[in-house]
Amino acid sequence: NASMQFALMKLTSEFCRERIKMDSLLSASDRWLHRKIDFTKGPKDQAEWRATLAEYADVFWLREPTTEEATLLLEIVSAITPALPNDPKSLVPLLSALCTATGLAVESILVR
Repeated sequence: NASMQFALMKLTSEFCRERIKMDSLLSASDRWLHRKIDFTKGPKDQAEWRATLAEYADVFWLREPTTEEATLLLEIVSAITPALPNDPKSLVPLLSALCTATGLAVESILVR
């Protein structure tokens, strides 16, 4: 159902955007997600994308991503990062894309 898929996409992207916004204001130890993200640096200076993906998977799937899932979803980061300026403001759209994609990923498509 297209309207249900659109609603899910909207809710997921809103959750991601708000969580990123809230976490960017907190110290790493006080964050719910994004514990390994340095919000003072640009996307090209982040080393822990896999850890961030694992946090997203834990929230949305209640488990760690498989190697295949991680590879597929981290391709988003690899594809988008070169086009972004290495500025902290560029983190928000990149994190939003990864978070939303993880939230919308259908396990049966990624695992099988």
